[in-house]
Amino acid sequence: MKKILILSLMASLLSLSMTGCIAREVTQDIMTEIPETAPAETTTVLSDTAPETLRVSPLPQTIDINSLPEDCTLFASFEYADLNAEENTLSVKIYDYELFDMVDISMLTEGDTIVLSGEDMKINSIERNDMGLITINGGLEEGGTYLRTDDNTVYFEVGMSDMKTYRELGEIVLPLSPDMVYSVEEDYGEEPVLYSLEEFKNIPEERFSYHPHYTKIQVENGVNGCITKIEIRWVP
Repeated sequence: MKKILILSLMASLLSLSMTGCIAREVTQDIMTEIPETAPAETTTVLSDTAPETLRVSPLPQTIDINSLPEDCTLFASFEYADLNAEENTLSVKIYDYELFDMVDISMLTEGDTIVLSGEDMKINSIERNDMGLITINGGLEEGGTYLRTDDNTVYFEVGMSDMKTYRELGEIVLPLSPDMVYSVEEDYGEEPVLYSLEEFKNIPEERFSYHPHYTKIQVENGVNGCITKIEIRWVP
C-alpha cells in the first residue's frame, strides 16, 4: 500500500514538473513573437506665420538734372555769386522732395522700415493725427521724422516748421532770357510784383539769397533752354 502511494506521488510530481516546463516554453514563445514597440516620435512644428514687415521707399524721382523736360518749373536755390550779370547766366541748384504712396504709408506699423534719402529708418513708434500728420520715432526732436499730406494721393517729409524737406538733385548753369520775369510776393497772400531782368540783376547783394522752400524757376527747352521766370512765393 505504501509502495502504491509513493508511486502515485511521484507520478503527480512528474506531471506538475512537465506542466511547468510547457508553460514556460509557451510563455517564452509568446514573448518572442510579440514585436517590440518603439516609443512614439514627437514632431515639433515650427510656425512660419510670423507677420511680414514692410519696407516703403519713395516713389520714383521724376526730375533728371541732366535731362530736363522741355518746359518745367523747378525748386531752386542760388546766391549773389551765382549770377553772371555780364553773360546773363545763373547757376542754380535744383531740388525736389520725396513722395510716398498714401496706401503704402497707411500700412506702416511698428517694426516696418521707411527709406528716407536712401537710408533705412526702422519704425519703433508711429502716431497719426486727424490733420494728416504722421510722427515717426518721436519726430525730429528724437531722431525720427514727420510725414504730411495735403491731398489724397501722397505723403512727404516735413521739418520742424512744417515745411517740405527738399533734397538737392544737382547744379546747372542756365542763361537768363532777355524777357525773363522776376515775380515776387512781397507779403504773404498778396498779388506778386513783377520785375524785369535788369531789375533782377540790380538787386543788392544782401537781399540776394534764395532757397527752394519759396523759390521756383521756369525753364524753357530744358538744359539747352533758358530761365524765363523766377518766382518767389512765401509758402512752404
